[in-house]
Amino acid sequence: QILSEVDLFSSENWASGFGVPEIMMFKELLSRAPQLFQKTILSVDLVKASAEEVLTAVTGCFANTTSGIPELGLGDAEMNMVFNAWERHIILWNNAKIIRNRAHLLYFLLTLIAFSTALCSVLYANVEIAGDLQVDGAYFESTLGKALIVFPVVTALVSTIRTRMRFVDKWKICELASFQIVQEIYHFRTRTFRYSPSSLSSGDGKDEQGQVESSSGKGSKLSQVNNAHLARQRFTQRVQDIWSTVLESDVGTSGTLIYNSKKMYDSQQRSKFQDMLKLHITQNLFKNSGGDEERQRTWCGCCSGAETPNQEEDDLVSPMSIEMYVKSRALPVLRHYRTISPRLSSRASAIEVLGFCVTSLGALLAVLEFGEWIALTVAVGALLQNFSEYFGFARERSSVNAGLKSVENMLSWWESLSVVDRRTTMSKQIAVGMTEGSFMIWAEARTSSAANMQGTSVGDDLEGFEEGEGG
Repeated sequence: QILSEVDLFSSENWASGFGVPEIMMFKELLSRAPQLFQKTILSVDLVKASAEEVLTAVTGCFANTTSGIPELGLGDAEMNMVFNAWERHIILWNNAKIIRNRAHLLYFLLTLIAFSTALCSVLYANVEIAGDLQVDGAYFESTLGKALIVFPVVTALVSTIRTRMRFVDKWKICELASFQIVQEIYHFRTRTFRYSPSSLSSGDGKDEQGQVESSSGKGSKLSQVNNAHLARQRFTQRVQDIWSTVLESDVGTSGTLIYNSKKMYDSQQRSKFQDMLKLHITQNLFKNSGGDEERQRTWCGCCSGAETPNQEEDDLVSPMSIEMYVKSRALPVLRHYRTISPRLSSRASAIEVLGFCVTSLGALLAVLEFGEWIALTVAVGALLQNFSEYFGFARERSSVNAGLKSVENMLSWWESLSVVDRRTTMSKQIAVGMTEGSFMIWAEARTSSAANMQGTSVGDDLEGFEEGEGG
């Protein structure tokens, strides 16, 4: 019944023997490699389709990042591997958020105590102010004296806890490692840098088993299978190295890392984890940077319907084309930069203007003969300077503006390329490298100022994976 609906127009020998076994093999292949029939094996109507549409479909098949028919027995191993990497990213991100809140709590507590100490010192030196406040002078002086004894003790205690616990350093380690895993995921999914076919064939990945690809010639089916196996091996090793570095740092040795009560990713509930992952990316990685989706689709020519053969959404785990990467990763990064850049600029400018106002207020108090309050304005000015250095708004703003320039220039260059030029290996390397590199620079700037202020270095803990390829 099925064969009666099949029309074979070929006069080749294979057509005469085409029957049920071949149909069953195609059905089995479809179940093993659905991506193969969605992105590599495509039908083109030469009568109705334009030359541009035919070229887009054909070049898309050749530029596809999948490695052909997967090896027998692979199943969902590659998808589960990427999902597990995402789970480790979420664990590190959640821990970084908890540790960051603790670091901020201790910092604000020290700031409050420092301001209270400065205020009590000024009041203690000018006890006559108690008369203006209609307070008993002796009691007022006694209370301030006790406060000036207690505040330094509390300051020493909180400073010791902050130094011993090293919350700022642990926050930086967890957050940078989480961003590093995301970078590796997108490098692996786009098959760029250490996961590119040229890197795999030449053995440039510094893997212990880099001799695998030399067992067959370039372009052979066995070589493709070996390259796919080596790419998975490199990705797994890379994620393991990042995770091991975190566990070998203060985060792991002190037992700070908090795990979930149960495993977040379950292969039986994959769609549930995907929904949670998309929500995490929207609310955390690109927080408050949502934009008009229609503007996103039309801003870049690669995202318009005329040039994109597949309009499916990014599932965050499958190999992705460079067009899908630009649409699902580069454009959200660009919108994220555009959103937080004015915010960071306004915060940095507000603190700077407030510092100028406090300095001017000190000069005004001297003119008005309120010299006893000048010391307090000096203390407030120092606290504002310390606040600006701790949060590093100016430094983060510089990194965001540099990333904004980098991604804007990349997309402008991307718009000038033809369909064929966009799908070359060099174009993929440039697009992915500039996007992920700028994102990692921003991630570094988020925490470096706070870590430097604590007087300790976390560079040794992150040495070896902080400067990834292309980042």
